[in-house]
Order: sequence, then structure tokens, then C-alpha cells
Amino acid sequence: MRLSRVWFLFSALYAVLVAVACFLRPIPGDYDRYNYEVVVRSWTQDWVDVYPLVKNESPILSGSAGFDSSDHMAQREPIFAIRPLYLELVETLHRLGFRYQTAISLISSSSFFALAILFVVWTRRPLLSALVISCPLTTQLAREGVPDALNALCILSSLFCLSALGRTTWGILLLLISVWIRTDSVLLCAAVLLWLTYEKKLELRYSAVLIGLAFASVKAVNYFSGNYGYAVLFRATFIGGKHPFLISSAPITVREYLTGLSQGLPSIIPQLAPWCLLGVVAWYLRSPLRNWMLPVASAALAHFVLFPSAEVRYLNWACVFAGLVFVEGVPKLAAVDVRKTDATSILSHTALSSTSSALQEGSAALASQYV
Repeated sequence: MRLSRVWFLFSALYAVLVAVACFLRPIPGDYDRYNYEVVVRSWTQDWVDVYPLVKNESPILSGSAGFDSSDHMAQREPIFAIRPLYLELVETLHRLGFRYQTAISLISSSSFFALAILFVVWTRRPLLSALVISCPLTTQLAREGVPDALNALCILSSLFCLSALGRTTWGILLLLISVWIRTDSVLLCAAVLLWLTYEKKLELRYSAVLIGLAFASVKAVNYFSGNYGYAVLFRATFIGGKHPFLISSAPITVREYLTGLSQGLPSIIPQLAPWCLLGVVAWYLRSPLRNWMLPVASAALAHFVLFPSAEVRYLNWACVFAGLVFVEGVPKLAAVDVRKTDATSILSHTALSSTSSALQEGSAALASQYV
């Protein structure tokens, strides 16, 4: 199915309008965006100078434990410093004249726009694509001041190169780049590389080297950012603790893990249910992309098992891909309906022909009796 120029322009215009609306109306109370500003400012300014500048930007920071002093703010910096490519992009836009918060919002909304265009080009179904990108999950990507939208764009572009264009080298390169946007993308990177090996599109030795490179990238990012590690992040998120520097880095116990799981599981299920439904329907429709759901779903499941957060934004790339696979499977559904319609017409025509023949034979028999 070809995408006409008129429909493409309509889709692009709609994506621009939604992206601009999201840029102008960021999510209120978005706490993380200010932490990223802190990290970027700390590259060129002292903590004592950064603290009053950032704290006075939003009322929500005045009552936050992480911004009650410059020392506590500095202690939180390593948690958000593990997004090097995203932070470099924020700094680059700031050097071009944008305010830090404007640059952060611009990255999210622009990434959303590019993701919407990619969705339309990939599926060639503008109306269904518009419905998917208008969902709260996808518009949330454009309104948040976090690297999730940029990361989703990089991951979906990689899958587009691998599955639709057959550009294995470009697809793998984008996957490796996504690790420098969000280090947890290493799970999807490993899953996709193993899938390519299973599909005999990549030799096992090359796959092993690339997976090792991806995990080495995570190790390097964590080392140079001074990240506290998985245990501290887990406890800070699910167990509690105002200041990461004071949280134990000992291995997570079973009780602590179950505590985190009990918090995340009840909340994440209703958020993921609609996207899982689209994925299941697409699988039964034999969508052309359904096999790619296996590595994507495996990576998403591994992510939740390791970090059972109640926030669905950590899995936004998997949800958007499920919607894309469903849209790709819609032509299959139409084909099924056509086949059913054709079969019904044939049966009806056969039945009418049989009835007409029977009536003609009966009429001939009656006529012979009176002759």
C-alpha cells in the first residue's frame, strides 16, 4: 500500500500540532527534568552556584529532599548522569541559545514528532497511526523532560532499519547508540542481537562481541558518572531513602525485591493491558512484524523483572512497537473479512443455483403428468 503525498502532509501537520501542544504544555510537577538540568549545569558551574539557580525555577523543588541543600543535590547527580548522549544534546542546545528547560522540552517534543513520522512511513496507514500517537502514553513522551522520547525514537528507528529496510548495520548501530541515551536499553540490544543470530542474519561470534560492547558501554557510563549501582537505585525507588549516598549498596534481599514487586505489579498491569491486547491480536492476525515481538517482549519482561517500576514510561518503546505491529496487521484482518465474504457469496450462489435447478425439475415433472 502506497502512502499518498496528501495523506503524508496531513499526518505531518497533525504530528506538528500535537508536538507543539505538548511542548507548550509540559507535565506539571515533572521533577526529573530539573535533575537533568542540575547535571548539565554542574559541568561548567560550582554546586554552590547551581543550587539557588535550579531551586528557584519551580515551586515543587522547595519541598523536595533532594534540593534542600547543595550537598544533597550533588549526591543525587550520579543517578541522572548516566544518560550521557541525552545530556550532551541538552548542553548543545543550551549553547545555541536555548534555556535548559526549553532545550529539554524541545528534545522530547521533537523526538515525538520524528517518532510519529516514522510510524506513518513504516505502516503507511495515517489514520490508524494518528490514533496510536494520540494515546496518553505517547503524548506523555512529548511532555516529559526525560530521555524516554529520544530513546524510543532511536529504538524504533533501529527496528525499522532491521525489519523493514533490511539495513542490519544501521539497525545495530542505532541500538548501540540507544545504550548511551538510556543504559537500560542494553537489555533490548542483547535480545535483538540474539534474535538476529537465531534468524541467521548475524554470526554468533559477532553477536557475542556486540553484546559485550553494549554491556561494556554501560559499565563505562556507570563508572565515569559515579553511579551508585543497581542496589542503591532499587532501594531509593521502592524501599525509601532521601539521600542515595546514605543508602546501603549491599545486594537486594528477597524481601526487598518482593516489596518492590508488590508496589509495581498492581499498577503496571492495567497500564500495559491495552498494549498487550494489541500485541496478542496482531500475533493472531499474523502481522508481518509479529516475529519481532519476541525479542521486544523478552526485553520488556526482563526490564520489569529487574526493575518492577509502576511507571509504564520505562517500557514505552515496547508499547509503541506493539501498536505499530497491530497497525501492520490490520490489512490481514481486511483480507480475512474479504475471504469470508467471498466464501459466503459462493455458498449463497451455489444454494440458489441448486434451488433453481430443483424448481425447474419439479416443474418439468408436473408438466409431463398433464401432457
